[in-house]
This record gives sequence, structure tokens and C-alpha cells, in this order.
Amino acid sequence: MIDEQAREKKLLAMERARYARRKARVIVEIKWLLKRRGIKVKGHDDLKELHLPEIDRRLREMDLLNSIIDELESAIRETAANDGRVKLLDTIPGIAPYSALYLSTMLDDVGRFHDSKQAAAYLGLVPSLYQSGDVSYTGHITKAGDPVLRSILIQCARAGIKSDKRLKEFYLRIKHKRGEKKAIVAVARKIVVYAYWILKKNVTYKELILGGN
Repeated sequence: MIDEQAREKKLLAMERARYARRKARVIVEIKWLLKRRGIKVKGHDDLKELHLPEIDRRLREMDLLNSIIDELESAIRETAANDGRVKLLDTIPGIAPYSALYLSTMLDDVGRFHDSKQAAAYLGLVPSLYQSGDVSYTGHITKAGDPVLRSILIQCARAGIKSDKRLKEFYLRIKHKRGEKKAIVAVARKIVVYAYWILKKNVTYKELILGGN
């Protein structure tokens, strides 16, 4: 059973995700309004110069959302600084305090998983398995668990392959065989595997890798 402190951390991470989704929707709305009017702009300042009421309202909303997100980010950094589990996960390439906090709260006690594959399955990042007669084959990922965290992990995977040689090589190897989309999902799954062992062994990412995992 999740304790009150863990629940508060989870709610904080979920709030950050919620406002990020709201911001993304506003950005989509602005792009749609510009497209409808046939207007092309280069940046935020150009949007302000348009002086269009429907754009200006959304820009004000964006300013408010950015302020709230900054406030939540500050709270997350403070929480992460006092949470050993989050600090360990934050050492994984592509992971930031926000994603580390979210992942930590969702995995909770990794001892409840038989292995890292089961942890990845819990988050919906393993292929679904189909069987027809004596023949078995895999399909798309199961998408079990929290869809927001899955989306965050995909973003972390994209950041990770840019900053870590090991993850990039893994990504390119999978991409060559199965395509870009499946390769990114595979990297996200790899991040969960790393997270599982980091929490289980209480080590940093570097210590885990040097240990041969």
C-alpha cells in the first residue's frame, strides 16, 4: 500500500504532466489558428506582434502555464534533492528530476517485480504476444499501466540517445533491424530495465554499467 509521502510525490509528478499536456494543447491550437489564417511566424515575439485576440488569449494562457510549470519544477527539484531513489534514477541518461520522480513513484518497491521484464510489462513497454495453434508471434507494445509515464519515457529515450553512446548504439542497432519507432520504444524499455536494477542494487547508472549490466 502506497504511503502518504509517496502519494504526494506521485501527485506532484502527475500535476507536472497535466500542465505540460495543457501547454501542448495550447501550442496545437495556436498552430491551427495560424494555419487557418495562412500566417507564418518565426517565434514567440512575432506572435505578439500579430495583435490577434484569439492568439493573444492563448499567449496569456501560455504565460500562466509556464509560470505554474516553473513552480512545479522547483518543487520537484526540491523533492528530488531529498529523495535518494529519485537522485539515483536521475543519473540515467535522458532522465530529468521530473521523469525520475514519476518513474520512481510508479515503480514503487521494485522488489514486487520478479525481474526487470516484469517491471517493463507493468509499464506497458513489452510487446504483446499472440498465439495461433503452435505458432507464437509478437505485436505492438501492450500499453498497460500509465500512458503519461509511457509518453515521458519515450521523450527520455529520445534525449538519452543524444547524450549517451551506449544508448545510441543500442538504438541504431534496433533501428537498422526494426525501424525508428520500435527502436525508440526499445530504448524506453531499456531505461526501465536500468531503473529497475539501479533501485534494486541502490547504485547510480555509471556504477551499474561498470558492474557489467
